Amino acid sequence: MRTITGTPEFQLTTVGLDVQISKPLAIANQSVLSPWIGYQYLWIFGDSGLIDTTPATDPVGYCRYTGTNVPGNPDKQKTSGSTQIYDGQPVCAGGSPVDFNNNVVFDPARLERQRIMFGLSYRYEMIEFGGEFITDLVAPADAQVGGGSFAAPTPTDHNHTMTDKDALQGVPRQWTLVLQLGGMF
Repeated sequence: MRTITGTPEFQLTTVGLDVQISKPLAIANQSVLSPWIGYQYLWIFGDSGLIDTTPATDPVGYCRYTGTNVPGNPDKQKTSGSTQIYDGQPVCAGGSPVDFNNNVVFDPARLERQRIMFGLSYRYEMIEFGGEFITDLVAPADAQVGGGSFAAPTPTDHNHTMTDKDALQGVPRQWTLVLQLGGMF
């Protein structure tokens, strides 16, 4: 299990279940060659916090802020016909108040992957070299068995519900190459 910490805007946790089979082969009583193969089922949990989409923009300066629209500030009022509207929103002197709330929260992501791993390590006395190749065993869309769904806008339907499997159609299989060098004590 791995997770990131220290940022309220994004949380990512991965949980993996690995099974490996290996066979160490001794060479001349001072080195070992170990080929192995494995399977991994991986769950990925991604959650969004509140994210400011324009973090470098100062909303007070951008709108030329003059105060809030509340009773007691007669020059800060909005009117709708003859009715005074007090909504507590920022009042700007020529700019726009949109950057005061230019924030989004993304839908949570729940992904699953089934991967196969091949590797080979060589140890000479205390020094070890290794290599590993990891790839998706099945297409990402076919690995989704959780049945989750979310609202996704499309050109014709702005609140279209999609399944996780639909969203991953056409996503290519991922692969990773890992090289290792280290000491074995």
